[in-house]
Order: sequence, then structure tokens, then C-alpha cells
Amino acid sequence: MENKKILIVEDDESIRKMWVEIINSVNEEGIEILETDNLEEARAILQKTNLYAISLDGEFYETIDKKTKGVFCNILAEEAKKYNIEKIIGVSASPENFNSTLFHIIFDKSKIVLQEYINAILNTEK
Repeated sequence: MENKKILIVEDDESIRKMWVEIINSVNEEGIEILETDNLEEARAILQKTNLYAISLDGEFYETIDKKTKGVFCNILAEEAKKYNIEKIIGVSASPENFNSTLFHIIFDKSKIVLQEYINAILNTEK
């Protein structure tokens, strides 16, 4: 059986690496974590990978060259819905940027409880 795959889209590398570390520290199911900081790579991953979940920052880069940064979370969430991704999670210091109808759950980065994030993305109840 193929491992579940999670995509983390976050422009701040230190935060992205923290999410990966946290998920890996409690990951007992062998979930594979993919990561990017831009819309262009995220779209490519969506098209070629069967994802279980996607975790989106509110703002991230549009392309690999990182010239343009913007609020692309809703665009990507809408595209992710077409791929029947089980969980679309928003995590941002500006949660008002998210269209709540596109996301399963939205977290405010300034108030996030890590265990809640882990439970949401891994579907655990520890």
C-alpha cells in the first residue's frame, strides 16, 4: 500500500521545516511529506501526486524564482478540491485571507496549538 502524502506550502523556510519536523516526530503511519514555497511547484505536485492532505500558508511565492509573493492560498485550495484531497488546511498569521468554504480547518499562526495542527493533519486524537 502506498504511503499517504502531505504537501506543505509555506514561504518561510524555518516554519516549513518546523512543520515537517513536528509531523515527522509523531508520524507512525509512514506519511510522506512534500514541501514547497511557491504556487508553481505546488501545482506540479498536485498534478502528479496523489495527496492525502495539503497545508497552506496564506501568502507564498507565485513562481520558483520568488519574484512575486501574494495571497494564492484560495487559488490553490480550489485546485486541490478538484483532486479530491481529503484535507485542506490553512495556517496563517492572516487567517482572514482564507475563503473558509475551501478549507477543512483554518489556524491562526499566532494562536496555533501544535497538537491541534498535528491532530488535524494526521487525523489523530492523542
